[in-house]
Amino acid sequence: MESVSAYASDCDMGPTIIDGMLYFSSLRTETGSNSRFFNILAMPVNEATEKNALRETIKDLCTDYHDGPLSYCEATGELFVTVSDIDNSSFTSKKKKKKEVPLKIVVYKSEGNKWVYKEDFPFNKPPYSVAHPAINTSGDTLVFSSNQPGGFGNSDLYMSVREKGVWQKPVNLGNKVNTRKREITPFINTDGMLYFSSDGLKGKGSFDIYAINLASSKTGKPINLPKPINGGMKDYGMVIHPNQQYGFMVSNRKKGRNNDAIFALRKKDFTFKAVTPDSVLIKQLDDIFSRKLSEIEEAANQKKEKNEIYNNVNYHLNYKITDANNFPDLTISCWYTLANDTLRFGKNCYNMGKYNISDSNTGALMLSMLKECIEEDLSTYFTAGRKTNISIHSEPDALPGWEKEYYDGEWGNNLNEMVMINHQAEFVEINNDSILDDTSLAFLRSYATRSFLSEEIDMLHHTRNTFTHHLTKKSDINSNYEWNKIEITIHNAFANF
Repeated sequence: MESVSAYASDCDMGPTIIDGMLYFSSLRTETGSNSRFFNILAMPVNEATEKNALRETIKDLCTDYHDGPLSYCEATGELFVTVSDIDNSSFTSKKKKKKEVPLKIVVYKSEGNKWVYKEDFPFNKPPYSVAHPAINTSGDTLVFSSNQPGGFGNSDLYMSVREKGVWQKPVNLGNKVNTRKREITPFINTDGMLYFSSDGLKGKGSFDIYAINLASSKTGKPINLPKPINGGMKDYGMVIHPNQQYGFMVSNRKKGRNNDAIFALRKKDFTFKAVTPDSVLIKQLDDIFSRKLSEIEEAANQKKEKNEIYNNVNYHLNYKITDANNFPDLTISCWYTLANDTLRFGKNCYNMGKYNISDSNTGALMLSMLKECIEEDLSTYFTAGRKTNISIHSEPDALPGWEKEYYDGEWGNNLNEMVMINHQAEFVEINNDSILDDTSLAFLRSYATRSFLSEEIDMLHHTRNTFTHHLTKKSDINSNYEWNKIEITIHNAFANF
């Protein structure tokens, strides 16, 4: 990606592509300009990254106040523009020193060589702002950002559909897209994907760009786009040309906190593809997990013959695909159970009061199975930078009653961790030589599993891993319980980024 030509003091935002021209809003501070407002400028797309490329002010679209962002529909010839709604401004204090000016959306059309105002969007809602329009390619769906009451946060995304030439009442896109904070700068691509920016979803920077299938925006899950789109700063305002060969976005990654610039994108920067989990792919996964489960059962039987594992231990390995409407996630689950609860002690789980993997033939066998499954059969899903959530479920089994057990400091002299106990978050702190109780023993067994996964599975060295510990108290253990369980969820597992 390349920076679009700009003066050092400019603030540029709101790019859109119209007939080979890049339109955008610019806060001009160069010599000879006293403007404190965003005006709409344009430049040829093929000159956008040239040094000191000529910018033309589009006077037909410039008012005395802020103008932009904007969105163009080639099918209808309509240009939807954000403008300041001066007529509905109000003072913010009794001293009347500062005015609060809402934003609204207006519609222009090109007539000859001029842009001509046609109408206000009928669902502007003063004194609240309705802004950042995004029109789809057919001109019948408009998404916008608004701080009107009834939303989830400071500003939400809404959608209005045009039926028989009449715009229908906007609907909120729901809490999968909208958060308690701000959702801004939507864009609808030709494939129906909605791109937008948010500072309320967990991203890499203050604002990150996300994508979601607009048709499933109320049930799907927004995708946090990878580098170079999201660079850890404020990233927003992404648009893609209908030919899908190039696009633009806005970021402050090179200029500083309050000085935004437009960047040009090439196809390789934003080409994201989801492989649909069809019947062929599902059969492949079925075969992998069936084969691996057979291998672990064979290995377990050999240990049973040597009296290294009790006969009532059973292993389980499974997978599931979620969020199939967008970029699906893949969750891998493995655990072992006991056929009854009469043999809780010994090396079928852990030796009494022990927590290291080396003290558990059963746990070591389960982890070796998981390691082989990932490294031999599922490595393509664990690409560098991909987000993974790893949930480790653990129980204490038992502490011997005749002596005290201590933490020997294998993972540091002080462990501080927030864990889940019976679905409630609790803080666990263990110091070197501290006396173990049921909770701390269960936590250390969980931490031993975490250490193995982090150190021994190469694929997890390059992914972005979040670990969660789920602990079960001894009093809650019953027959056929999933004694120790690991769930690894690979986000966007079937996408090509």
